[in-house]
Amino acid sequence: MSEFKNSMVAQVFERYPKHIQIKLLFLRKLMLETASETEDVGTVEETLK
Repeated sequence: MSEFKNSMVAQVFERYPKHIQIKLLFLRKLMLETASETEDVGTVEETLK
């Protein structure tokens, strides 16, 4: 699992209960892996909206 480059995003993840964090981190991993394996996808930047 890649580390968070944005500390604000990491803080938001840490606020969730552990059982929710596990699911969110799985989705995050899936999205980052898919982006890295998809042609023509540039750098992914995690932000808060």
